[in-house]
Amino acid sequence: MLKYPRPGMVKTRLGKELGAERASWLYRHFVACELVTAHSLHVPVLLSCHPDQPFSAYRDWLGGGYRYISQGEGDLGAKMRTSFETAFAQGFSRVVLAGSDLPHLPAGYLQSALTRLQDHDAVIGPALDGGYYLMGLHRRSFQPGIFEGIPWSTSQVMALTQKRLAGYGLNSFLLPGLRDIDTVEDLNRVLIDYHLPVALPQDLEQAIRNLVNSSGQSSSEARL
Repeated sequence: MLKYPRPGMVKTRLGKELGAERASWLYRHFVACELVTAHSLHVPVLLSCHPDQPFSAYRDWLGGGYRYISQGEGDLGAKMRTSFETAFAQGFSRVVLAGSDLPHLPAGYLQSALTRLQDHDAVIGPALDGGYYLMGLHRRSFQPGIFEGIPWSTSQVMALTQKRLAGYGLNSFLLPGLRDIDTVEDLNRVLIDYHLPVALPQDLEQAIRNLVNSSGQSSSEARL
């Protein structure tokens, strides 16, 4: 799931600390990192796009090598539900949906999610703030109600989603936790985890490039 990287419209909490232009620059790199990771799995990649921009704008940014689908309108839950419904309607039986602020998302986590969906109804990647960074669902067990009535952007999201899945009788597999990057503190902690601490924001741009390289991914492999 992604948004068009217009300054002031993406990573707004980072933008308050670093400026809208730099936050937009970071977001472009985040998306590029994840696309390189996704490509390494050799599976179809669908880009679920926020509807505030036409597909043509996303294609100009990221190229024509993807399937572009719309998130539709509504809150985050409605957008996730629509993304899954569209992917299933296109014939996929196992779908893994991830956010677009995870340059440190390991390819192994994505592969594990796809593999575990062979014998689980759902896979969840818990975020350290109480939400989740990834959701995988099998078409046979998809329930639109999984995404309804959840207080998004709160620390209750993960727990309530697990309760909702259990209420439908669905068995789920938990991936290791990861930190979403919403603030400078989040970013710095991720960089420290990769042994790349910096004095933000002065050395930020080089640190992100180092983060990409430390994951075995070159930012030149995807359009920024």
